[in-house]
Amino acid sequence: MKKTLLVAAAFLAASLAQAAPPIPLDQLQLRVIYRPCDAPGVGLAGNSMYNPRFFDGSVYAPQINNYCWGRFSRGTSIPSVWDTTRQTRMVSPIPSTTYLLASGGTLQPYNPV
Repeated sequence: MKKTLLVAAAFLAASLAQAAPPIPLDQLQLRVIYRPCDAPGVGLAGNSMYNPRFFDGSVYAPQINNYCWGRFSRGTSIPSVWDTTRQTRMVSPIPSTTYLLASGGTLQPYNPV
């Protein structure tokens, strides 16, 4: 009985220690639509996002069926950085550098028929 209470108390303490603070109401955002194709001058048709990832307040969102991905600052739907040269399935920043790692897809440039 004593061991069971100790284990239960340990799990309760661990779960409370990992709880994130609630988001303040003035920062609560219901939704933002991320579409790299909407970047100025890109001129691609819209499509679905594939595996958007969140790093350091930015969202990295590849777009499937078009060779396009974008980095979005939190709360904006216009990308600050984008690329339309390669098909990409995942984009991530490399910590402590200015480099991004874009992987997946094909190595061939987009050549519509």
